[in-house]
Amino acid sequence: MAVETADPRAQTLDDAFAEAMGAAPKPAEPPPPPETDRDAPHGRGEDGEPLAPYGKTKDGRPKLSPAGRKPRDPDGQARLAKDSPDATGEGTQLQLEPHDFSAPLMDAAETIWFGGSVIAKLGPQIPVVGQFVPGRKLAATMAVFDAERPRLAAALNLAAQHDARARRLAERLATGDAGWALTCMFMVAPFTGTVAAIWQTTDKHDVLKERELPSLAELAKANEDALDRMFAKIADQMAQAQAAAAAGQGELAAG
Repeated sequence: MAVETADPRAQTLDDAFAEAMGAAPKPAEPPPPPETDRDAPHGRGEDGEPLAPYGKTKDGRPKLSPAGRKPRDPDGQARLAKDSPDATGEGTQLQLEPHDFSAPLMDAAETIWFGGSVIAKLGPQIPVVGQFVPGRKLAATMAVFDAERPRLAAALNLAAQHDARARRLAERLATGDAGWALTCMFMVAPFTGTVAAIWQTTDKHDVLKERELPSLAELAKANEDALDRMFAKIADQMAQAQAAAAAGQGELAAG
C-alpha cells in the first residue's frame, strides 16, 4: 500500500510543537494580595475583636509597633526632644530661652585681651622658648581684638540666642572660667618678668638695673645666704637628733 505524501504544512506544525516543548514554562501570575483589615492589622481573636499586642492608640486602634506612632506637632512635623542627637544645634534650631550675655562676654574678652597682651610683651623675653613667641604680631592682633571686642561680644550673644553650641560657649565664658587665668597671670608675672631680666642681662646691657631690680651679684649673694641658713638648720636638726638618741641610750643604761 502506498503511503501518501504528508501535507507540507505538517512539518511546520512539528517544528512549532518542538520549539514549544523546549521553551521555559510561562510563569504563573501572582495571586492577588490578601485583603488587609485596617481595624485589625494583627488579626482578630476568637471573639472577633482586633488583637492589640502593643496596646492601642488614643483613638482605639491597635498600635503597629511597640514604639507606636511618632508624635507630631501642629504643623505635621515630628517633634525633637531636647536631648535628641538632632537637637544639638547642628542643623536644628532649638527654641532657646532669651538671655543677655553681653556684659559677661565683654569681661571675658577683656581677660583674653589682657592675657594675650602679657604674653606678647613678656613671652619673647622668656629663656629658650621666647624665641618662638611672635611678640609684635601678637601685640598687633590683641590691639585689633581690643578694638573689636564690643562687636565680637554682640555677635556671640546673638548666636547664643539661636544656636546650642554658641549658647554653651557663651555660658562657659559668662561663668568666669577665664577669670582664674587672669588671677594666675597676675601671680606669675613678677617671677617670669624677673627671670627674663636675669637671662637678658649681660656685661654690656644690665636689664635688671633698667627695671630697678636687684643686680645679679645681689641676687646670687641672697641665694647663698639662704642656702647657708638651710645648711645651719639641717645641722641643728641633726645635732638635736643625736642628743635625743644619746639621752635615750643613757636612760636604758641606767635602767
